[in-house]
Amino acid sequence: MTAGTTPVISPPAGADGGGEVGRSERLRRWLTLPGGASPAAWRLALASAPVLSTLYAAYNLHKAFLTPYVVQDDARQHVFWMRRFLDPGLFPNDPIADYFQAIAPAGYAWLYHVLAAAGLDPLAVSKVLPVALGWIAVVSGFALARRMLNVPAAAFLAGAFLGQGVWTSDDLPSGTPRAFGVPLVAAFLYLLSRRALLPTLAILALQALVYPQALLISAATLALWAVRLENGRPRLARDRRDRQLVVTGLAVAGLSLLPFVLRSSEFGPVLTAAEARRLPEFWPQGRSDFFGFSPWKFWIESQRSGLLPKFFSSAGPFLYLSIPLLSGFLLPRLLRRRARWPLAAAVTPEVGLLARFGAASLLLFAAAHATLFRLHLPSRYSGLGAHVGLPLAAALTLAIALDRGLRAAGPGSEPRRAGRAQAGLAAAAVLGVALLVSPLLQRTAGDYVVGEALAVYGFFASQPRDVRIASLSIEANNIPSFSRRSVLVSRETLIPYHTGYFRPARERVLDLLRAEYASDPRVLADFVRRTRPDFFLVESDAFTPTWVRQAWIGQFHPQSDEIARTLERGSVPALARVMDRCAVLRENNLVVLPAACVAAGGES
Repeated sequence: MTAGTTPVISPPAGADGGGEVGRSERLRRWLTLPGGASPAAWRLALASAPVLSTLYAAYNLHKAFLTPYVVQDDARQHVFWMRRFLDPGLFPNDPIADYFQAIAPAGYAWLYHVLAAAGLDPLAVSKVLPVALGWIAVVSGFALARRMLNVPAAAFLAGAFLGQGVWTSDDLPSGTPRAFGVPLVAAFLYLLSRRALLPTLAILALQALVYPQALLISAATLALWAVRLENGRPRLARDRRDRQLVVTGLAVAGLSLLPFVLRSSEFGPVLTAAEARRLPEFWPQGRSDFFGFSPWKFWIESQRSGLLPKFFSSAGPFLYLSIPLLSGFLLPRLLRRRARWPLAAAVTPEVGLLARFGAASLLLFAAAHATLFRLHLPSRYSGLGAHVGLPLAAALTLAIALDRGLRAAGPGSEPRRAGRAQAGLAAAAVLGVALLVSPLLQRTAGDYVVGEALAVYGFFASQPRDVRIASLSIEANNIPSFSRRSVLVSRETLIPYHTGYFRPARERVLDLLRAEYASDPRVLADFVRRTRPDFFLVESDAFTPTWVRQAWIGQFHPQSDEIARTLERGSVPALARVMDRCAVLRENNLVVLPAACVAAGGES
């Protein structure tokens, strides 16, 4: 049997019998008959998976465009600065915008630049672009599963699981480089299974331009794909086309990564693990918490260091949606026991790609841990493995199990066994529909942030483009996206991985912290003179010990602890004393103060 082909397994005699038994057999012909399913069955399967993905996308788009003040959480870092493409005068001399522009992959930035040249707002593009990326992931998964097991059930489930996975995570809806990971990796695996030389090389180059982590895992998969087992021993691929594909593919990957290796950045170098351990930002409650967890949480659950973080997220539907996906771990067992699972005999050698891809993701997960933070976060690699490999393996596993259930309910089965099989199939159908529909009921999917300080956004948007806002409020995260104005600091953008960016940013936070809570007005006036903010944005309860300890600035020990103790002793910060006299806008608990008035002690 050649790779990518599937033997036609003929239906048993008497398959046209009537009643429930006959219907079970006809259903098996539609869903799990290798090479024998009707064109209508394939058309239905091919249409259904993208339709599901479109429904998930529509649900997300409804939330994304609910009001003009909605932004995806990660877009507040990686997309806001792209409005410079529409108006080059935005964010002048802004180190935050400069940093995120500098670290953006070239192809990713170029795509948004081209769309902005057509007059499209980058934030709006970041909400709509994931629809196309979702379709690419679904169709690639559908086609790849069909290469591995040529039955409609497996292909449909692969597409449906991939569509469900990308739309219930926060990667795809963000429109950031991470949104391209699953679609590009799924497309690469499909093209590799077809031995399509030029398209495979093109997708590798595209990965480097848009999301380099995807290229690393694809290159590792390609290298492992060159090794075949013959009589239990590893051998290099004998086929000349396969060797050519591996050599040229790795060459393209190496050349594509060369600019990343050679380029120097004004924001480098990357933080070392030893340096990170000394920073509170990397410990629990910190901005980029990484260390300080139990071994299980650190290695399995953690969003940055864990092997399967998405499957244990308390903020989304991943835990119960992962139950069918975890069945993918059973696929090797089913393939070894083909006598008990007849459809397993129809699985093609292309299934070996899943093992190599899984091994590649684990190798890079380990390498990222060993070289913290040179390859960025370990979970980026294990996450790609889980989001692409597990849905495909689960689709094959469940299709094989479905085929066995339909056989058990079919002609010639003992009546009691057939009844149990039919009941099990009915329960599985109900559960399957519920799981496929459930993402449409999830309020947390997409991780969208809805802005509520509309008057504040409008006020700052009406100010000159070069104004800067000094604020320790969490609302500072939203000002660049909703007002298109610069902030001195914000929690969302305090990313600690490049020392050339993070150290000055951290100093700005500490400087503002000292100034905002100083009882001596001269300290506050000196801060305004040195850093030249135009406005302060303050929360009305920011001068209470409780706020200091519970807000994000609580991670800055020992400064925040000392401030809280000072407030408990009755000290009143100079900024608090001028709030009433200087306030030009109040909305909910937010107060806007002109910096000139603050520096003058409330006299101007």
